[in-house]
Amino acid sequence: MCLSACFIVFPSLTFTLCISAAILLFIWRRRTSTLQSIPGPRGYPIVGHMTMLGDAPQEALTTWSKQYGSVYRLKFGVWPVVIVSGYKTVYEALVKQGDTFADRPAFQTFKDYANGASMSFHTYDASLKAHRRVTSSALKNCALGHGKTELTQALIWREGLRLLDLWSNRAGSFDPCEDVTLAIAGILYSLCFGHDRLITDDESYVNILTNVNPTTEQFAAGNHVDLLPWRKLFISKHSHNKNVERMRWMTALNQEKFDSLKHDVDASHIMGYMIEESKKAGNQSLNAEQLVNTTVEFLSAGTETSSTTLLWAIIYMAHFPEIQEKAAKEILDTLGPDHLPTMASCARLPYTEATVFEIMRLTTIVPFALPHCTTRDTRLGDYHIPKGTLVYMNLWSVGRDPHSFHYPEDFNPDRFLIEDPDYGLRLNRDALRRQLPFGAGKRKCIGEVLGKTQVMTLFTLLLQRCRIVAGKGKIPSLKPNFGDILKPKAFDISIEMKNSFE
Repeated sequence: MCLSACFIVFPSLTFTLCISAAILLFIWRRRTSTLQSIPGPRGYPIVGHMTMLGDAPQEALTTWSKQYGSVYRLKFGVWPVVIVSGYKTVYEALVKQGDTFADRPAFQTFKDYANGASMSFHTYDASLKAHRRVTSSALKNCALGHGKTELTQALIWREGLRLLDLWSNRAGSFDPCEDVTLAIAGILYSLCFGHDRLITDDESYVNILTNVNPTTEQFAAGNHVDLLPWRKLFISKHSHNKNVERMRWMTALNQEKFDSLKHDVDASHIMGYMIEESKKAGNQSLNAEQLVNTTVEFLSAGTETSSTTLLWAIIYMAHFPEIQEKAAKEILDTLGPDHLPTMASCARLPYTEATVFEIMRLTTIVPFALPHCTTRDTRLGDYHIPKGTLVYMNLWSVGRDPHSFHYPEDFNPDRFLIEDPDYGLRLNRDALRRQLPFGAGKRKCIGEVLGKTQVMTLFTLLLQRCRIVAGKGKIPSLKPNFGDILKPKAFDISIEMKNSFE
């Protein structure tokens, strides 16, 4: 049946399509007209620039910034978007105008995935501020504060040594992804629910945390359900529903933990601390759903980001054996072969730390953070940006900003080091602050310190006790699979245990 015949036979469908198209055109024109003064490339009708991003949108957005400047305009579906690139402008938006750029857009998916109880997706209001304040306090009191770092360190050692023991019994090449993911998940599971609780005794959590997270591609440059709302009327929402299903499954698991712990509270772990704090008068704005979702985000986002960073570190060491050997020598010269690395002792390993920071700079695994939205009218650079504007922060471009880093595409840990006449080799703090892998300002990753601690300690332990070699004679790719988290392509490694640990 031809299209014209369809319109005759199904007049109600014709009317619906016409009204939908008119509404979308009205929304697009109204939103776009306020940003006309901001430059940007020409896009396509309906989809805007979404089909022009290719398989590496972080590179496409960074390339456009070289042509149109650090503030430019695109259109993702029905949403006009301001893209902010480069260290100076991103820092201006996130830090100097932190309150102005701290909101989230009114995406339907943000409401679906956590019923509005998520710190990551929540609008910028008093409830979010209270949630972040209590969560930060929970981290300090349960993982990183005075008297707690030793417990956290013991958990990292437990998982790191288990990982090494597992790998020492592996012959030939193997894929380390699930092993590394389970090690990070094991640390966070114990911090959330009790130091004596092992994730390996909880099959449900092992399954959900070690399986591929389908949300990573959905949130990367925006979910089509939000940006192209007509898709949810005429095209299957299968991928979106899978994401919602996974989040609800994990929330249900955490709810079970919450229900089992709330009557016998132990404030030494994060879930117990959050329950205890919620009873205080000052935290009336926090409800049970928000408390449960705090551990959901710790376990889900924390496991994804820290394990991905450690996997990239393993790949870079297989790629650059001379840098691996130099870092390993520093570790053995400073700690010896038997001393387990601590947070304090890692601070005495400037080259090893610089290597980790250089890997974080080049990979910037969360390339755009989550979408931001302005809370008021403002100016950024030379341009007026109205209240309610969707804004993407190109964090990936920050790590490759040539104004901050010479030859930014090169892997060079020395860029983060300086020779101090009084203290010898040490980290260059000015260079460090010019990369923002954890974001900045009001929405900065709340688990930054814990994430760095896990990655640095485990990385040091691995290089102290084994040598990482490319598996099957094939060097792993340095090109990521695109998503809201830039993950490595599948790869294998081989492990050579050092003599004293064989």
